[in-house]
Amino acid sequence: MKKIDLRSIKDQERNIIRRDAIKMIKRGDKKKDIATFYGIHVNTVRDWWKLYKKEGVKSLTYKKRGAKSENKKLLNPKQEYEIQKMITDTMPDQLKLNFPLWKKAIKELIMRKFDICIGRQAVGNYLKSWGFTPQRQRNKPMSNALRKFKMAK
Repeated sequence: MKKIDLRSIKDQERNIIRRDAIKMIKRGDKKKDIATFYGIHVNTVRDWWKLYKKEGVKSLTYKKRGAKSENKKLLNPKQEYEIQKMITDTMPDQLKLNFPLWKKAIKELIMRKFDICIGRQAVGNYLKSWGFTPQRQRNKPMSNALRKFKMAK
């Protein structure tokens, strides 16, 4: 039988395959035969059985893998608070941030303050989670003399 990639099937189907494989082992079927039947590697079936013996029925359900979103953050809560305070309590000129783009300015501020290099997308995610909105530099209003000059042309 052709081998299948368990990552490509839905969680519910994967759970059913695991549950059925454990039932087959309990019934006395060989792990090698079960692996051949489902088109998976025999070590996968062995791992399922070890996990089942260790954790029981709860091991048969799929658990989301990877890092949790809070573990991916580069700034700790104290650093986040300091940056937020600097943004709200001071003007960009006082911080010597001469960037027209908000994300680039905050990225530079974080680099200067904590020596942590963060991508612009990550800076945007931080700003969003802090409740800040993206800002663009406003065009300065034209003086009346300049406005009259442009209209005369």
